[in-house]
Amino acid sequence: MTRRVPLEVRIRNGNPGKQPLPQPLVPGSREEPPMPRDLSPTARACWRYIVKDLSEAGILAHSDAGVVEMAACVWARAREARREVDREGLTITTPQGRVEHPAGRIERACQAEFRQLATHLGLSPSSRAGLGSLVTARKTLGIEAAHRLPPTTRRHLVAVGDDG
Repeated sequence: MTRRVPLEVRIRNGNPGKQPLPQPLVPGSREEPPMPRDLSPTARACWRYIVKDLSEAGILAHSDAGVVEMAACVWARAREARREVDREGLTITTPQGRVEHPAGRIERACQAEFRQLATHLGLSPSSRAGLGSLVTARKTLGIEAAHRLPPTTRRHLVAVGDDG
């Protein structure tokens, strides 16, 4: 079975098959959606990363704002739950004895929801590969990610991951 490559990817790759391209069906516009004003600082940071990456890839539509907002809020909630578990411990004492901290369950649930949203938005390596947009010409994903790390760590990773 042939996998369909998204129109944006075919355009970005120069339409290698030289088949006529359909008109894109994009609800809304390709403008970056405005960041909701009521996001927490952690959710704002996540929003910025997602919007920046999707905009640079040319696959963000204005109508994606709701999904991006959900992803940013879920990420922030998972981080908040993790901080609470770090502060209070993995377990709590109840009249029934020691049980898992409820924030641990919240964190796991948020992580699962974020994975689904990230897949929908093409934010995970496997979902990008499924979209056909994982184009790496002599660069690995590790090297691309390494450019966001401190210089000393980056030098080590680039040397290890470079194909030559």
